[in-house]
Amino acid sequence: MSSLASDTTQPAAIERFFRAGLKLQQLRILVRLAQVGQVRKVAEAFHVTQPAISKQIAEMEAALQMPLVQRAGRRLRFTAAGETLVTHGREILHHLEQARIELDSLASGVAGKVTVGAVGTTTPVLVPRAIATFQRHAPNASVSLLESTTDRMFPMLLEGELDIVISRTPPPDQREFEQVPVCKDPIVVVASKDHPLAYRRTITWKDVHDVPWILPPTGSALDKALVQTLSRHKLELPQGCVQSASLLAYSVLLEGGNLIGLLPQSYAQRCVDASDLEVLPLTLPHLPSQILMTRRRNHASPVVSLMQRCFEEAGATMAVVTR
Repeated sequence: MSSLASDTTQPAAIERFFRAGLKLQQLRILVRLAQVGQVRKVAEAFHVTQPAISKQIAEMEAALQMPLVQRAGRRLRFTAAGETLVTHGREILHHLEQARIELDSLASGVAGKVTVGAVGTTTPVLVPRAIATFQRHAPNASVSLLESTTDRMFPMLLEGELDIVISRTPPPDQREFEQVPVCKDPIVVVASKDHPLAYRRTITWKDVHDVPWILPPTGSALDKALVQTLSRHKLELPQGCVQSASLLAYSVLLEGGNLIGLLPQSYAQRCVDASDLEVLPLTLPHLPSQILMTRRRNHASPVVSLMQRCFEEAGATMAVVTR
């Protein structure tokens, strides 16, 4: 972990390191150090002594002829070279784990594992339909589903922690990603069938100026669209609003009270058919109705490609009924 000077032999040293010197355990040590920041914690995780961890790092630095870490108080800070190794090391270890899972799956007759991230407005209908289709095609494969916001999921997708993200908005930097439109599922305003506004044929935004909302999570696409729409009509949120990230709580609160809220039309139609809710004749022009499927470029295994086809198939069956 000392400061090592570069010289004319350094390119050859780097070449030798990657051709013959690098060990997977060294990558695991660097990636874990990036997570915990202290050699002591890395040593505990690998059940070895601190000097053993320091020796592994020193061997890498000597082989590369450049420092990888520097001490910053009680913690270690990565140099630019160290950050580079950690970034690519994390991805290498992820791919190796995926290979292990898929080989294990092939040995046991299972197709592998796919991890899907989805925004809340896609989880009631589209996502379950796609996963059900996937399970029919690959009954022994495993699926992991994360419901969250895009500001969390797109970085996870870039880091390889997710295979696919289902959202209404594209990532801010699209160079690393491939996107496929899946279907259209507009967001509608809904209320209980017993709400005073439920059966009015015409409603303006002024009519709901004092009606409390059940609100989506702060910062979500729905939240931003609602705020923009209210602002355009020179309105503010009234007193008595409730915020919820739980779709179940969201639906129950709508059915049993005087709140109004936002739901994807595919799910709202189910609630209307069950005589629980009514769709109000109000629109949110700032919110895209298009649902997108995003994955990293050139990072699709057969099992991920199958899941993509299942989302496309599920999207094709999403016949949204409008009022």
